[in-house]
Amino acid sequence: MLMNQAGKHELPIINKRLAQAGLHVTRVSGQEEDALLDEASEQVAAESYEGGMA
Repeated sequence: MLMNQAGKHELPIINKRLAQAGLHVTRVSGQEEDALLDEASEQVAAESYEGGMA
């Protein structure tokens, strides 16, 4: 889950709530965010291709 619109003031609140729900939170740079988005897009495309082959 990417939350690129969360500001510095909201992040501690969001992180606490996600941690209470058992989710691990990692803050990434803009460059890392781009790489994660590219990776996710590739994975979705691969899964869509595999689904079409069935």
